Amino acid sequence: MDGNSQSTTRRSLLAAVGAGFTFGSVATRGAAATRDDSQYVLVQGEECVPVRPLRGQMTVETFYEYHLPAERVMDANGAVASESTDYASAGTRDLQRAQTSIAFLYRGPKGTSLVVVHGSVQTSDSGAVTFRFTGLPDDGQWVVKDDLYPNPETGEIAATNYDQWNVEGDRQRVDWTWGSGGTDGGAFRGLGDDFAVTIDPAFNDEAALYGDHYEGTVTDWQFLSGSASVSDRISLDLGERIEIRTGSCDDGGSDGDSDSGSDG
Repeated sequence: MDGNSQSTTRRSLLAAVGAGFTFGSVATRGAAATRDDSQYVLVQGEECVPVRPLRGQMTVETFYEYHLPAERVMDANGAVASESTDYASAGTRDLQRAQTSIAFLYRGPKGTSLVVVHGSVQTSDSGAVTFRFTGLPDDGQWVVKDDLYPNPETGEIAATNYDQWNVEGDRQRVDWTWGSGGTDGGAFRGLGDDFAVTIDPAFNDEAALYGDHYEGTVTDWQFLSGSASVSDRISLDLGERIEIRTGSCDDGGSDGDSDSGSDG
C-alpha cells in the first residue's frame, strides 16, 4: 500500500471514533441495541458493554506507526524510521488525548490485536503506568513495543530506554514512563477467535517507575470502540481492572475476578 492510500485509510478509520461516554452510560445507552452484533465485551466491576474493534487494511504496526531514529529500529520493537515525532506513536495521534491512556482492539489483515497508547504527542504531559496482563494467548506476540530500543553502538538495550517489558508466559507486566511530547504503549497481535484478557492497572504514583524519571499525571483511562455505525470513547475507573473477552455480556465470563496480581 502506498503512503497516500495508507493516510486515506487511517483518516477514514480515525474519523469513526468520536463520542465520549462514561462506562455506565454506554452500557445503558447502547448495549441492548448492539450486543447481538458484537463479538467482544468490555467488563469493569459490575459493568459490561459490547465493544467493536477498530478496523483497517494496514497491519497494526503500520497503524500504530511507532517512530524512532533509524539506528534504533529493530524487529523486536516494530518501529519505523523517522526524523519527526520520535519515541512516539504517530499513527494514533488523532486518537490520543492529553493526560490520557487509551486501549482498543484493532482488526487488520493479520488478525485482531490489543493496542494501548499512553500520553499524547501534542502535549507536554508526561506520566507513568504499570499494566499487568493475564490471558494473552501463547501464540500471540507484542509486535509493537513503545518504548524498546537499542544503543546503536553496543546493540544492547539503551540506558535511556526506561520501560520494562516482562512479557513471557500467561502473566505479563509492562512498566511504562514517558516524557514531554512522547507516548508509550504497544500492540499485541494474535488474540485469536476466543480469548479473555485482563488488564490490572497502576497509574501515577502506584506505577513502578513513577518519579524515577518523570512525574506527570494520567487523569483519564479510556477504551475505544469503533465501527462504521458505532463510535464510542468509554471512560474507565483508573483504579480497577478490566477484562476484554469474546462473547456477550450474557455469557458471564470471569467478571473481573481472576487473580492478576503477579508481576509476570
